[in-house]
Amino acid sequence: KKNTFTRRVYHNLTTHYNIYWNGNESFKSGKSTLADNVADNYNFILPVYNFGTADESRKVAADMDRAIEKAGIAIPRHSLFFAGVEYNRWIDNCYMLIGKSQFFRQDYTNSRRTMEYLMKQYAGSETELEAALWHIRTFMQQKRYDDVASQIDQFEALLAKVKAPYRIRREIPLMCADYYLKTENLQSAKTNLK
Repeated sequence: KKNTFTRRVYHNLTTHYNIYWNGNESFKSGKSTLADNVADNYNFILPVYNFGTADESRKVAADMDRAIEKAGIAIPRHSLFFAGVEYNRWIDNCYMLIGKSQFFRQDYTNSRRTMEYLMKQYAGSETELEAALWHIRTFMQQKRYDDVASQIDQFEALLAKVKAPYRIRREIPLMCADYYLKTENLQSAKTNLK
C-alpha cells in the first residue's frame, strides 16, 4: 500500500460505505433485537442499562458475529498505518464496533481488551473517551466495582485533558448512576439521574 491521496480516499470510502456500514447495520439490528427481547423485572429497582441475560444475548450473537466479521475484514485490508499514524479515519470505528459487539455478546474480557487497545492507540482523542466509557461498562457487567471506581477517577482525569463531545458527555451521569445503583448508593444515583 502507498500513502498517496488517491489511496487514502479509496480506502476511506471503501471502508466506510462498504464494510463498516454493513457491519454497523448488523450491530444496530442486533441491538434492536436485544432491546425488544429484554424483560425488565419490576420487583426490583430497574437498572439504567439492561443488557440482558446470557440467554437473551445468544439471540443477537449472529448479528454481533457479523458485525465483528465485517469490521475484522476492514482493518487488515484497508488500514493505512504509516510512521505511527493511521490515515484511514474509519479504522478506529471498526475497532470500536468490534469491542461493542463483543460487549453485547457478553464476551466482556475481549471487549475490555479491545477498548484498552483503543485507549492506548488513540490517546488524547474522542475515541479514547468513548473506549474508556465502554471499558468501565465491562467492569460493571463483571461486577468488579473496585475497578470501576478507579476507572471512573481515571476517566475524570482524562476529561480534563480531552474536550468531550455531547454524545459522550450525556453518557457520564448515566454511567455514574448505573454504578451507584449497582453499589446501592441510592442518593448518589438519584443525583446523577436528575
